[in-house]
Formats: sequence, structure tokens, C-alpha cells
Amino acid sequence: TLVTPTLVEVQAPADFLRDFHIVDTPGTNSIDSEHQLITERFVPVADLVLFVFSAMNPWGASAWQFLEKVHREWMRNVVFVLQQSDLRSPEEIQVISDYMGELCRARFGREFPLFPISGKKAYLARSGAIGADTLLEESGFLKLEAHLNRVVQSQPARQKKLPEVRTFM
Repeated sequence: TLVTPTLVEVQAPADFLRDFHIVDTPGTNSIDSEHQLITERFVPVADLVLFVFSAMNPWGASAWQFLEKVHREWMRNVVFVLQQSDLRSPEEIQVISDYMGELCRARFGREFPLFPISGKKAYLARSGAIGADTLLEESGFLKLEAHLNRVVQSQPARQKKLPEVRTFM
């Protein structure tokens, strides 16, 4: 259903998803004021916020300002996803992860779970590439998926609906 020219509502007829909402917001520094309004409408009611940073530039000021608003004003569970991690060396990813942890401790008094991921490796793995199991493990998606499963399944409203569900993604 088209809600606005830039917002589409899609419904899936699955009991598991009956009261579950996934929102891909248009970004935190969008020029379009309608995009910002969409973000500010949905993030405050989210059970979980996946905050995606690029491994190539995880220091953008607008992203950190928005995160401060999410954490301090809306007090939601935040998970960091560091995308394009395959474009950095493992040592660089470790330095970025450590520094992001330090920033969070300094700004928010705590750290957030951080998952470096490679969409490219996950896509290749899911496409049946040679070494698919290794690629999927290296992609970081399995660790992210396991964390999301724990968070979603630990919510009291979900526990009644998910007794036999093993994976979220």
C-alpha cells in the first residue's frame, strides 16, 4: 500500500510477523524533509534499531548525532552493523570497532553490539559460489543473525509466538 510518495507498506500473511515491523529508514542526513519525518516517526516505536555504518567512513558526524538522539531520547536497543567490511583489512576493522566502542562509552556510557559484515560475501555464499560455507561465515551475517534471534526471541510478546522458530532471517 502506498502511504506517501516515498513510503510503502507491505504486509506478509505470517503469524510470526503479525505484530512485527521492519522499517528501512531513508537515512539520517537526508535532504528530503519527508524522509526525516519517516525516520522520526518509526524509530521511536522500534523494538530494535540496526544502525548501519560504512566501513569506509564510519565517522560521519550526522550519523553520530542521530545515534545520540536514538539512544538518549528514544532509548531503544541499538545494534551497529559495519557494512563493506571486506573492503578493509581485519586489522583496520578491529581498530574501527575498538574506536567505535570507545566513542560509545564516552558518549553514552555503554557499548552497542557491533557486527562487521560483507554483503558481497553473503551474496556469493547464497548464490552457491565455491566455498559458500566459508564465505557465509566470513560475511559476518551468521553472527548478526544469531544476535537478532536472541533479541527478538527474548521479548515476552514473541516468546509465546516463537516456541519452535529457530531463525529470524
